[in-house]
Parts: sequence; structure tokens; C-alpha cells
Amino acid sequence: MITIYRVLLDSLYITAISPFFSYDSLIINRNDSVYIASWGILWAFTWLVYPFLKKDANFTSFVVVMLFLLKVIPFTSFIACNAQPWDFILLQTIYWFLIFVLLRLVPPFRIPNLGRNTLFIDVVTFIFIVVIVFLSGYYAHFRLHFSLMDVYDLRTEARGYDIPVILGYIHSAAAKVLPLLLIFYIGQKKKVIVLFIIMAILLSFGVNGMKSTFLNLFFCLGLYYLHSKCLLSKLSIGLLSLCIIALFEFSFMGSYFISDILIRRILYIPSLLDTYYYNYTLEHGPLYFNAIVNKMDIAYVIGSFWRTSRTCANNGLFSDAYVNLGVFGVFIYPFIYTIFFKYAESIFRGKDYGITFYAAFIVTYNMISSFFTVCLLTHGMFILCFVVMFMPNMTSTSQYKIGSRL
Repeated sequence: MITIYRVLLDSLYITAISPFFSYDSLIINRNDSVYIASWGILWAFTWLVYPFLKKDANFTSFVVVMLFLLKVIPFTSFIACNAQPWDFILLQTIYWFLIFVLLRLVPPFRIPNLGRNTLFIDVVTFIFIVVIVFLSGYYAHFRLHFSLMDVYDLRTEARGYDIPVILGYIHSAAAKVLPLLLIFYIGQKKKVIVLFIIMAILLSFGVNGMKSTFLNLFFCLGLYYLHSKCLLSKLSIGLLSLCIIALFEFSFMGSYFISDILIRRILYIPSLLDTYYYNYTLEHGPLYFNAIVNKMDIAYVIGSFWRTSRTCANNGLFSDAYVNLGVFGVFIYPFIYTIFFKYAESIFRGKDYGITFYAAFIVTYNMISSFFTVCLLTHGMFILCFVVMFMPNMTSTSQYKIGSRL
């Protein structure tokens, strides 16, 4: 399956992505030695990741497999189709090798059991909903928006909102945490709160047009009603199916909508931005966590090299490590991630399977596209983990009953 997935990605890049987006630096630049090395890297990492598929379902195994499917395999396809310098490839390989090895070797940490405290969860949910309703009413006039095609107009409008900083942080965190709370309250059969959360998510999308806010609603509902122990396998099959559908769309319909919106933006752009962050650091040196360069955020600085000065080229993982600490970041950041993931694994131990899977997906997706510190604070990863600490554990028996009942 991994080999087929990689072959399909290569085919999509060559036939449906590069011919239309070469102006975006997604060019075809084949090199035989790099191509062979890309397959060697892929098979080596497959060997490292495979044991996580055989472990009991936990937060770390979810994150590792998602990183492998969404970042590492596309990275090998990217360098196979658009050859990069050997030092860049070597540093990326060392970086991912350390992450996967450390996550295999380091055991989860022990954390204090805070016990069941649904009152705390209720209070957090209430705060999120009130803040979203206020922002929607005050700035967007309770706008309900359901189209994904004109979201950039909403984002442009949202940049003009003078939202207080604390409310902005809460709103950003709520967009990530509310879908998880949705799964929790559906399991608790609290229908009124579920309806309020769904309405808050829709209003939140109407405020700033963030597609992830809208799509996470349906993603979480799917997780609950397709509750099973095979979600990772379904994710793999889903990505394969997506690539096949994208190839079918381009070959028989002459359209590249899926290749653009999903394959290019989610799978290839992060690897492309890695090259820009890498080259910027080579020329100007590491930032040492000072993200403001010439009164501009580093994401806009990189965006100006890539497209225009108005482009926000957020990126995470390797870009985060290298632009902040240079070569040292390649070796230091895997230890930081390991500590975070192992603490998170302890927090999610015994929690609902769907909640754990969703949290792993959100953490993975945000770490791919944002700096680690931004994920923890601005994107609400810290609040997400803290909320889960107060959730009751689910016994294996109850989880089986939920899965079989649905």
C-alpha cells in the first residue's frame, strides 16, 4: 500500500500538478541518484514506522503513522520529482530518523490522574461558545457561510477586525477544541450542548473562513459514527482512494480540483516550503526564536520569496527546527517532540478512541503547518490536552459496545 501510494503521488505530481503549478516552484527536476535515494529513504522509514501499526492504538502510534502518511511519504515523492541538494535531504532524513527512533524507545511519562471533572469541561465549552457568539455577532453579524470557494474573501475581511488579543486566542483554540468536545458530548448524550457546539462551529467559520473549522465538524461526526479500531487502515485506504480519484478526475474529466486543493496544498506545499526556510537560514542564519524580521513575521518574509509579501507561508516541523536553531535544531527538536508526544500519550491513555484519533490528527496537521510554540498556544494544543485530562476514561468494554452499536 505504501509503495502504491508513493507511485500515485509521483504520477499526480508529474501529470496533474507540476504542469499547472510550475510557476509556484513545483517544477519537474529529476535526478537518478536522488530518485533512487528517495525510495531507499521511504523503505527505511517504513521499517521504522511499521511497529507502530502493530501496537495497541494510542496517541503516539496515531501521530507517527499520520506524520508518515501526510509528511514523510510526500517528502520522498517531492525530492524524487524535484531533486534537492544532498545536504537538505540528509538533514531531513536525520530529523525524521531521530523522531521515529526516539518515539519507539522512550516510554510514556506518568502524569497525575485528575479524575473525572465534567464541570471543568462544561465551563470551557461555555466560554468557547460565548466568545464565538460574541465575535460572530459583533464582527460578522451572525453570518452563516457554507461555501469553501470564497473563503479568502472572508479571511481578508477578518484581518480588518480589531479583535482583542485574548478573545483572538480563545477563538483560535475553540476552532480546534470544540470538535473534540462535540465527540465527548455526543457520547454523553447531551443533545442540547451538541446543538450549541455545532452552531458555534458554523458561526466560527463565518467569522474568518478557516476551512479546517468547517471540515473538522464533519470529520468528527464521521469519527463518532464510524467508530472502530481500524481508523488508521481507513486513513491509508482513504489517501490511496483520494489519489486514484484525483488521477481519474484529471485523466477523464480534464480537471485538477482535487489535485490542487488536497494533494498539492496539503501534501506537497509543506515540503516545498521546507526548501525556502532551509535556503533562508543558510543565507541569513537561524532566528533563535525571534520570528520578526525587518518588522515582518518570518512567515510573510518566506512568503515574499515564494510568492508576494502578502503571502503567509506558515510551515512547521523541519522548517521550525532549522529556521530557529539551524543544524542544532535538527537534533534538538526531535527530543522536544518526543517529550510532548509521550506526555500526550499518558494524557490520552484510556480515553475514547475517536477523541484520541481526532486529537492526534489535529496535532499532526497543525504541527505540519505551524511552529511548535504556535501550535501549543495560538492553536490551542495545550488547552486541548488539558481538557482531555479531565475527561473520564473509557473501558475497552464500553468502547466495544459503542462501536458495535453504531
